Order: sequence, then C-alpha cells, then structure tokens
Amino acid sequence: MESPESIGNLFYCCSLLERKTSEMYQQLSQKFDQPTIKPKLVTMAQDSLKHCNLFEELSKDLIKKAPTEKQCKQSLGETWKHINEITQFLKHDEILNEEESFELINRLAVLEHNLGEEYTTLEKMKMLSYMSKEISEKYGMDVSSIKDVLDAIINDEKQHAYYLFEIFETLKKNSKKPDSNPEFKYQNPDAWLTPSHSQRTEQLL
Repeated sequence: MESPESIGNLFYCCSLLERKTSEMYQQLSQKFDQPTIKPKLVTMAQDSLKHCNLFEELSKDLIKKAPTEKQCKQSLGETWKHINEITQFLKHDEILNEEESFELINRLAVLEHNLGEEYTTLEKMKMLSYMSKEISEKYGMDVSSIKDVLDAIINDEKQHAYYLFEIFETLKKNSKKPDSNPEFKYQNPDAWLTPSHSQRTEQLL
C-alpha cells in the first residue's frame, strides 16, 4: 500500500467480493427449507450485501478509476478463488445430499475465516495510521471512522461463523447417518488459526 488511492482500490475490491458472497449465500438459502437454517443463510446474504455497500462507500472518495474484476481477483487471490469455487459447486448441484451439505458448511467456515483475516489485516494496516492526516485533509475522511466500519464488518464475520456452526449442528442432529458424521472444522471460531494458502486451497478442492 503506497497511497490512499491504493487503499481505496482494495476497499472497492472488497465490495465486489462481498457482493459475490451475498449472491452465493442467497443462492445457498434456496437449497434449505429448514426454519432453523434458511433464515441464517438469508441473514448472512443480507449482511454481505451491507458489507458490499459499506466498502463501496469507503472507496468512492479515494479512487480515481475503479479497478477491474480481473485486478480484484489478482489482489484478493485465494479468497476470491474460494468464493468462485463454492459458487460453481452450488450451480452444479440442484439438490445437496447429506455429505455435500456437511462439506459445504465446512467450506463456508474456511471462507468466513479468510474474510475475517482479510479485514482484520485492513483494520490493523499501519499505512492507514501513517496517512491519517493526508486522508483527512485531502479526502475529508476520518481514519478512526474507517476502522470503526471495518471493526463492525469483522464482528459480523464472527457472527457468521457461529451461524455456520449452528447450521452444522442442526444438520448433524437431523442426520440419517449419525455415526458417520464429519466434525465441524472450527469448534471455536474465536480461536481459529490461520491456515496457509496451500492448506486453504486443499480444504476447498
């Protein structure tokens, strides 16, 4: 990060990422009719759309020309790839069997963890503090307000992790094969460890 504009570009890319995430959760919600599952997926879709709008708002005064989707794909790397993989998976499966449902929720747990990591990195980015005066004087933006928005988004991602755990437990409770159920990969979302890019990719393939 070398300028306020480069930060704005990243915010814009996060906006596109969250829009894709919202569409993915909305698509997934159509595959579950259970009253304890569907509302959580719809809520996550709505939260992701809210995040999209917040990131777009943060970016608009900082960028001169919005980056392309290709540039955003390169910038956000593995996380962008994971959302595309899950979206493609959903497109090819009209009805999810039990095994696919368990695997998909675990994939989403990894995705939400990666999103939280991305945004925590943004929130703690030293460059924001270094450019606080410039951003305030040139763009009329308060860096502390930017960090407040990021903090709110990060808290939503943590809540999504708990929703996914609850969904997983519901599926497990209603399973026709209780003795062969997989375990939720992250029993304590607040204590998640950061997997390497190779590990993340392996978990989603």
